[in-house]
Amino acid sequence: MGLTSSAPEDPLAELAKKRLAKEREVAIDAVIKGCQVAQIAANTLISAETITKKDNSPVTIADFSVQAVVINHIRKFFPDDPIVAEEKSKDLKGDDLRAKVVNLTNSVVNNRSGPEPKLSEEDVLKAIDSGGFEGGDKGRFWTLDPIDGTKGFLRAEQYAVCLALIEAGKVVLGVLGCPNLPHDFKKSDGPKGSLFFAVQGQGAFTREFSEDNWRKLSVSATANAQDAVLVESVEAAHSSQDHSRRILQTLRSSSSVPPAAPSSPSKSSGRPPVRIDSQCKYAVLARGDADIYLRLPTSADYQEKIWDHAAGSLIVAEAGGLVVDTKGEELDFSVGRTLAKNKGIVGTNRALNQRVVGIVKEVLYPPEQSYRVTIRGKAAPSVDTLHSAIVSGLVHSYPALDLDDVSVELVSSTSQDPNHPSSTSLPPSVSLGSATSAVAAPAPPSSFSVPNLAPRQTLHSSTSTTASS
Repeated sequence: MGLTSSAPEDPLAELAKKRLAKEREVAIDAVIKGCQVAQIAANTLISAETITKKDNSPVTIADFSVQAVVINHIRKFFPDDPIVAEEKSKDLKGDDLRAKVVNLTNSVVNNRSGPEPKLSEEDVLKAIDSGGFEGGDKGRFWTLDPIDGTKGFLRAEQYAVCLALIEAGKVVLGVLGCPNLPHDFKKSDGPKGSLFFAVQGQGAFTREFSEDNWRKLSVSATANAQDAVLVESVEAAHSSQDHSRRILQTLRSSSSVPPAAPSSPSKSSGRPPVRIDSQCKYAVLARGDADIYLRLPTSADYQEKIWDHAAGSLIVAEAGGLVVDTKGEELDFSVGRTLAKNKGIVGTNRALNQRVVGIVKEVLYPPEQSYRVTIRGKAAPSVDTLHSAIVSGLVHSYPALDLDDVSVELVSSTSQDPNHPSSTSLPPSVSLGSATSAVAAPAPPSSFSVPNLAPRQTLHSSTSTTASS
């Protein structure tokens, strides 16, 4: 299906008089060109030639060509605007690869003013490397993901060309091109290809590639958690699917409202998560095909990239939804090329937001629990005895427990009152990671603490020793 690049018609006529009208028009045309390049690459099998970057993520010839085309178009109209983009030309090794990128870049025609002037290899590489800006909280800059969802692109599934404008750390304009996204989410084999855009304070809009009829976007009004549809990443390495499953189950089980009778295959009670690649997840949330989007951390040190979320998060917000991180904090695009101050992504309609964010916090950040257990008896157990008993009781009997640390604390007391031991302490924190600890047993009574033990679990003893917590 071809793309058209004519000027937007109603209901956008009024927006032509508003702020960022020129930037919006240029950004839409740039994304259309990027989608054209991607479609040409997909149809001519160039996409099969991939490069693996240092982070093991794949990048195709199409990624480089789309970046060159989009940046070249932006710089024609806004030559002084810096750009944050994903790819770097240094990853293009070999004359053959560079030649293919140049040829693909030059394959795009300008529907408004005739053929584009041919770009030299130097022009193309310079355009690619113009995306090296570091971002920040000053001035304005663009951020681009030339092909978000490269693995989806290689599978001929979902991918997106994503472009956003950021001013003083805030996203003010976002455009998504989704060439393989079905017009009707219920008909995966139906017509495909849609554009999405939003301008801060002006709403969000969409149209199909084949027409100029822009329509205003609105997130779903789903309030019944039983009927909520969750969308998440295809790749388990990108988002913790185990956690999202627990969150969805908890959300549905906490709902006291019975599920609505399924009216269509698109939304029905108990439906498993819908998994698609790229910022197309933001697109389906914005147009109401899904109600919740989760991208949950799979590692403690990973930082989300700003180009992976800038355009999509604004489109959802302008469609009436909410996008925050897993702690409920606003996404911060002011600290460089990553969302360094945020962990994960939670996108929802307004009706479900508070409940979903609350459950996400409960699942990902449960309150730490610590216990102090007093053992009374005629003879205090040794450290080795305590070690053996606790490891056996917890690790072997409760293998599903997610314990960060278990330690033993022995406290000496000369008082006859076990509730008022003296301040004299023997080895204060003996890790249970090793069974070779050999510390002399103190005089009774003694105590040990077990941090982070879930409250529902109890350590049982077959002896007459009593335990209180």
